[in-house]
Amino acid sequence: MSDQEKDPRRERLGDAWFRFVTRLRAIGYWVREKSRIAWRWSKQAAGALADWWARRSRGAKMRLFAAAGVVVLYLIVKFLPVPGVPCEVSAAKECAPSNDTIAYVPRDAGLYAHLTINSGSHQWELAQDLGDELPSFTALLRSDTSALSVPPARPIDLAREVLPWTKGDLALIGVPGPQKTMPEAYLVGVGDEAKANQFLASLSPGGRSKRAQIGDGTITVYGGGLATARDGGLALFGNVLAVRAALDAKAGL
Repeated sequence: MSDQEKDPRRERLGDAWFRFVTRLRAIGYWVREKSRIAWRWSKQAAGALADWWARRSRGAKMRLFAAAGVVVLYLIVKFLPVPGVPCEVSAAKECAPSNDTIAYVPRDAGLYAHLTINSGSHQWELAQDLGDELPSFTALLRSDTSALSVPPARPIDLAREVLPWTKGDLALIGVPGPQKTMPEAYLVGVGDEAKANQFLASLSPGGRSKRAQIGDGTITVYGGGLATARDGGLALFGNVLAVRAALDAKAGL
């Protein structure tokens, strides 16, 4: 390639480099000018503040210090995990999830597992992150009615049939049964009344059923030992012995 062919390229590269350097210097000048303006403004603001403060009386200064102390104390209590501060007040603490099923657990219960069905709760995060290490949590989501020791008309998929209408609590209890068995029942917080009642009705194996009132709850007993119940905001289903024991415990019987 001849020198005549190289010169135009060198000229273009030189022009591009010159424009780049020029713009870089312009940016530097702009930043320096703005910095000077900001510095002058800061000095003026600081001088005005100092003058304003100097003209305050001793009493006014004490009141301002007290107000500032209150603000700082509020920020500490609100946003730092200070011991003794209730979780309802501190934004840095998470309140323990409510548990509306504990009142249904009989004194002689041999099993009680509870999970808060709330994607924002710390307990739910643990169940998701530590499912392999904490199988008792995820067992509630993966179990079917084979653990209920009753012959229902069909198996139940908790994740598909129960969780969509669940709100707050999902618990499993086991009570002493005949011949050293442990009849079990689920206690589920109801978030959708229509879907919950539809699900409970779908558990009916057919044939006659018996309905009774226990405390504030209503229990429906089907053939084969399957029972369902509603009590306030909870739905119960499982072995009739476990369901009845849960309602008795809640009623104080």
